[in-house]
Amino acid sequence: MKEIKCAFCKGKGIDPFELLSPLSKCAVCGGKGKVNVEEPYVRCAFCQGTGIHAHTRLNCTVCMGKGVVTFKERATTCPECKGTGQEHSTNLPCLRCRGIGVVKAEGKTSREQAGKKVARENAPQVAEANTPGSTETELRMSDEPKATPAELATEEVSASSHETEKPVESSQ
Repeated sequence: MKEIKCAFCKGKGIDPFELLSPLSKCAVCGGKGKVNVEEPYVRCAFCQGTGIHAHTRLNCTVCMGKGVVTFKERATTCPECKGTGQEHSTNLPCLRCRGIGVVKAEGKTSREQAGKKVARENAPQVAEANTPGSTETELRMSDEPKATPAELATEEVSASSHETEKPVESSQ
């Protein structure tokens, strides 16, 4: 943990907007002027490190008014918001990066690890109960791709639409 200056009140310890009174304590730091954050951290892209939600008198919903957000993974700029932390035409945080402006960087795997991963994916899978000498029949998972839920729903609809009602004959 590291103690840094409160971004919302700029280290003064009093409410920057004097909503209740000029002597009100800062809602983020409780009047201390400093806040504790877990390292490593990045500057909040949504509020640009100010701790204040844009166009309001509220603390930032992404960093909770601290001005920084803990981010432990290797980071890369968010492809959705281009690092701004905001949805395209709204005053809301980006859904992909949650307003931070960065997302977890995709790690590069070595060729050997990639080869092993491909080999595992292509290998036929056998149910665990089927051990050598087992009396149960061997079940193998199909190597063919499974139908997507949308395709299954389409098949059910088309099958039900082709069924026609047969007239009931009365035995009079």
